[in-house]
Amino acid sequence: MKKICIVLALFTMFLFIGCGSDEDESDPVTDTTDTAADTDSDSGDSLPEAPDTSDSGDPADDTETSDDADSSDDSETPDETGSEDRDEIQDEDETQDEGGNENKDEDEVQDDTETPDDTETPDDTEDPAYDADSSNDDDDIAANPCEGVSCGNGGVCSAENGSAVCNCPDGFYDKNTACTAITSQKPGWIGVQWPFTISASVGETDFNTLTVFGRIYVEGVTGCPLSNHPQQSSWKAQLGYKQGTGSAEYPIVAGTWTWINAGFNEAFTCDDGNQNHEYMASFPATEAGNFIYIFRFSLDNGATWWYADKGKGPDNSDLPRPDFITSETNHPGKATIN
Repeated sequence: MKKICIVLALFTMFLFIGCGSDEDESDPVTDTTDTAADTDSDSGDSLPEAPDTSDSGDPADDTETSDDADSSDDSETPDETGSEDRDEIQDEDETQDEGGNENKDEDEVQDDTETPDDTETPDDTEDPAYDADSSNDDDDIAANPCEGVSCGNGGVCSAENGSAVCNCPDGFYDKNTACTAITSQKPGWIGVQWPFTISASVGETDFNTLTVFGRIYVEGVTGCPLSNHPQQSSWKAQLGYKQGTGSAEYPIVAGTWTWINAGFNEAFTCDDGNQNHEYMASFPATEAGNFIYIFRFSLDNGATWWYADKGKGPDNSDLPRPDFITSETNHPGKATIN
């Protein structure tokens, strides 16, 4: 019996101790509730009193407490999750940066592939142009108006203004791109009378220095006095010149010369006893250089021409005399303009 009493006493003590422990654990809840009540009362709101849970020793209180702890743990979890999210976002940003860098590198590669040297390739694009030019040259050769033209009688064909022209030797003229004999009136004599040489400065206009005289003889037509042998309206005379120091070509290629109309000298008096007509033209001292000059005459208003040199050799000897140009051995006048 004594043992039973001892056991009951111990059980009562354990029970008392256990109840006191529950009251201690419930105090924080009571304090929290009182605090919330104080807070609500401070705000001026009238709220019902919270039920007293201090006497509850139900294990559900412990469960709720643990839930609060779990809630606090969950509240910390978003911080960790947010940190992870930020890390992932940063990783994505870095990935995007790397991608951007990769795209940038691709752009740079594209820039490298689109360099002007690669796209323009002047050497490659110009070569076909040169080939085209070469083909154009071939076309020009094929389109040469002198292609297949045979002037005959020693004539030389030249292209003038896109047309074939036959330059014919003495006594022939171009007729339908063929050198044909002149059957109209022929001068008995023509030549460059004076001077044989000219020396002048650029811009000089002195008549006695620059005037070149040419003469023509036709039996029964020319002579003095001029009242009895007037100027012929169908006759023409021209001074021709071009750069050079040697002989004129033969036959004369008229297109390579510059021609100046010569005027009739009405003051000519035939005082040397020769029955000629005289024409004169001023040599142009407009540019510096060495030049040669000749005369030509036409008796049919320019349809046919006869060419003449000064006839004096380089030593200004009396022979040969001025005459027709009939070969590559000829003596044009010489002009030096400084």
